[in-house]
Amino acid sequence: MYNFNLDFVGSPTYRVFCVSASTGKTSILATIKGKGVYAAYIHSLLLTPDYVILCVWGSVLRKGGLSVIWHLNVLDAIQPTDPSIPTKWFVVDRHHNRGLVAEFESPAMFCFHTINAWQDEQGSIIAELTEYSSMEILHKFYYDAVKSSSLAGHTLAKKRLPSCQPRLTRYRLCAKHISSKPVGRFTAHKAEIILTMNGGELPTINNAYSLRPHRYVYSVADRGLSTFFDGLAKMDTMTSTTVYWKNEVGHTPSEAIFIANPEGEFEDDGVLLSVVLDGAKGLSYLLVLDARTMTEVGRAEVEGAVGFGFHGVFGRNEDR
Repeated sequence: MYNFNLDFVGSPTYRVFCVSASTGKTSILATIKGKGVYAAYIHSLLLTPDYVILCVWGSVLRKGGLSVIWHLNVLDAIQPTDPSIPTKWFVVDRHHNRGLVAEFESPAMFCFHTINAWQDEQGSIIAELTEYSSMEILHKFYYDAVKSSSLAGHTLAKKRLPSCQPRLTRYRLCAKHISSKPVGRFTAHKAEIILTMNGGELPTINNAYSLRPHRYVYSVADRGLSTFFDGLAKMDTMTSTTVYWKNEVGHTPSEAIFIANPEGEFEDDGVLLSVVLDGAKGLSYLLVLDARTMTEVGRAEVEGAVGFGFHGVFGRNEDR
């Protein structure tokens, strides 16, 4: 398992670490601090076969993170995204104890969820994530903004603030700037944007394509049809097109989990599972979609409302 922690004491310090599944031993892969390293709210990492990538985006915590103590929450401690503070990409070696081997920069942005990453034939890192132009989206998730009976919620939904619309973006971290030796901190190189298209939140893929090139991304969509998520989307990164599940108004889905067809030959050969709330009835159901066509295969209704979470997982019972 790969993760990081952030130390607020003194100058902000990130420690990227891994935990062995077989021994439980924890190893620190890199310690990152110094000029240009800011304490930030970061939700997820990126991983390739050879590297861990820590992307520090525009959710900088005031006072080096200490402001969390007196605000007593993270959101009020985050300063507005500053266009003058670039996004930082720290590339850490996974296998050979080389620590930090590269540093890149790109324009300021905010992100909740990374999607996937891999290395191309030249050894460059291709990193894919869902990004926003600022952290304004965080304020859209206040309770009053989400409630369908709230004036604030309908006002925000009607405005559909550009800064609250996610983009699926791919960056290239060029191989020629990634060292074969530990280098510590140094001048950052430019991270190139190679793809950007309209996207959605809670992105998922066919997990068989993790850490290697893939084509399709599934997500929940916000098309301004409600005060919250209002559909499911399939994004085709080859054609930069999006297909939506044609759901009824007021049916709010959760994260779509891809289940591959065991005999399938194509990346999108499988089904999507999503727990959907029927707002009119106040009841939830488990939706099953054909992942290729985004059409309904079936649903299993429950006698109640299932609370919304963020992430889910599917497991097969091999004994049945």
